Amino acid sequence: MADGHAEGCPRHLHFTHHQTYTRTLKHFDGTQSPISIWRVRCLECAVVFTILPSFVVRYKRYDTDALEKLATLLFITEDSYRMAGVSQALGMDTQQAGTWTALEATSPTAISPRALWGLVQWLGQLSPAQLNLALGVEPPTHIIEDEKHVTQSGEKAYVPIVYAPKEALIWWIDYIQSVSEDALQDSLERFKAISERLTHLTGATVDGWDPAQNALRAAFPGLTIEECHLHAMLKLGEHLATFKRQREKAGQPLLPEAEAQIRAAFLRVLEAPTPAAYQQALEELPTAFDSGPLDSRKQALIDKQALFQAWTTDEKLAVVTTALDQCMKFLNRKQENMQTAVKNPRGLCEHEIEPTSVV
Repeated sequence: MADGHAEGCPRHLHFTHHQTYTRTLKHFDGTQSPISIWRVRCLECAVVFTILPSFVVRYKRYDTDALEKLATLLFITEDSYRMAGVSQALGMDTQQAGTWTALEATSPTAISPRALWGLVQWLGQLSPAQLNLALGVEPPTHIIEDEKHVTQSGEKAYVPIVYAPKEALIWWIDYIQSVSEDALQDSLERFKAISERLTHLTGATVDGWDPAQNALRAAFPGLTIEECHLHAMLKLGEHLATFKRQREKAGQPLLPEAEAQIRAAFLRVLEAPTPAAYQQALEELPTAFDSGPLDSRKQALIDKQALFQAWTTDEKLAVVTTALDQCMKFLNRKQENMQTAVKNPRGLCEHEIEPTSVV
């Protein structure tokens, strides 16, 4: 409503009733209910708005509960769009009569494959931010941001993702042709352009890649950035592996107890609750951190103290990006399924083969 007023309207959201009409809404179990929809008129600029309840999605005939369950069948259980229609009505094809027979038998209640495919297309045309805002979800103030490489039909692309850990929701996912600071900033600017409500981010948790941090700062001035502790530990593991090989080659293998002490000391620095405790933990690092290759890890702790300790001044910041990392693993599996050809061992016609998944 805030974007639909006439130019110059003070937008005080003062409305009067203009019209009421009835709309039929479908539920997940196939039943239908009539609901009353109000249209109101702005008392300042006379523009008329439709007021939808939170469980109604604009231009869609199914309520939000049905859309959630159908999307779960498609994207979480990884049913195809045909089987999602069958599962909705039967749980599964318990009669083992075949997909189309099952659909015909349950046509009065089951969502049709064509309708479900229309839902998939509709979801694919919306950005997560548009969908979340349309469903009345409050935009996040603190996010996790990361990027992943994907290959689609042989072409490489890069996918930046903005994730709200508190609500466990993806708010932005985009395709860019190269990972650079400018490309990432352009993507974030497109995210902000969807709504003014998306411009008020105050904190972000990221990995240690500088271009991503710079792009976030440029797009959201004043943003507090927390660098992921898990990525720092993983980076330590890489350098520690090199250190162990060097010791092995010199005939002085690193004992498991010593390795555990190195990891624990590094973690104590990251988990220090105050700047004073951070400095003390730095001073207590083992002597292995005074020479290569571990000296670079100690220097990173010194240079990035503000990034590693941002969580101590803003408790809403996530300390690790694990939640988004897990989400990316799911997206990887889904993308692989999408690009996997279906083999036909029984010699069936193409229309008889159940697709593995459709997004």
